[in-house]
Amino acid sequence: MESMTLAIVMSAASAVTGAIGRFQQGRQQRDLARYQAALARNNQTVAGYHADDALKRGETEEKQHRLRVEQLKGRQRSVQGGRGLLTDTGSNLHIVLDTAEQGEFDALTIRSNAARQAWAHRNEAANFGAEAGLLDAQARNAYADGLFGGVTSLLSGAGTVAEKWYQAKKADPDWQFGV
Repeated sequence: MESMTLAIVMSAASAVTGAIGRFQQGRQQRDLARYQAALARNNQTVAGYHADDALKRGETEEKQHRLRVEQLKGRQRSVQGGRGLLTDTGSNLHIVLDTAEQGEFDALTIRSNAARQAWAHRNEAANFGAEAGLLDAQARNAYADGLFGGVTSLLSGAGTVAEKWYQAKKADPDWQFGV
């Protein structure tokens, strides 16, 4: 009957090592998901910085463009005045007004482009935030799966051990474990 004792010990050992493996697998999957969630949160933060930067760069570029337009208008008036022309009437005025109008249109285009870039970065940040949330849930589920898998392995192993014990007792009512 020593073979029956050995079979029972091996079944119990198999159940324990299977449970430990499932526990460890669940922990490793949880840790990986947590790491990936942390990366996603970092990417979310960086995307937010990129959005802020796009707006600041757009604001700076818009100001610089408006300054260049004012300089161009000043040169236009200077040239007109240098030729002895009136700068505030007729076609001379229209040239300066057209420059101002086109300059304003370009400045607003710069602002709009910067806002679109910032919007894209904010959406990217939101996506990273959602990904982090999903990965956090995945981490919780992986850990729970490892726990349940480990418990299931132990319970299954206990059933196998009990069955072998029963078979040993049935074959020899005087049989005792380890004797």
